Amino acid sequence: MKNQDQELFPRRKRRGWRLFLFPALVILLLLVLDRAADSMQGSERNAQKNALESALSRDITACYALEGAYPPDVAYLEEHYGLVYDHDAFSIGYEVQGENLRPTYTVVEKGGGL
Repeated sequence: MKNQDQELFPRRKRRGWRLFLFPALVILLLLVLDRAADSMQGSERNAQKNALESALSRDITACYALEGAYPPDVAYLEEHYGLVYDHDAFSIGYEVQGENLRPTYTVVEKGGGL
């Protein structure tokens, strides 16, 4: 009787966990790749910000060394010392303290970016 029941009603192999596992792994892989891409963009943006801060410092120092005075604003550095940066990605706060004092500056990342 057992043989006849087995032939009439063959047991299905349990594949339910396999059907669930594959899509779950694909979704997990996509999430990991998305996080990695976000991290790389953040690292790139940080490197750009650091490069801009270094360029500002270098150009301010060069201006003082060559002209004997600090630059009055960032536009002066762009025009006379070739400072180039992405105006859509960064904003520069530049404050002149006095004629013979080094200006202070702050580089701020604008929202929305890449």
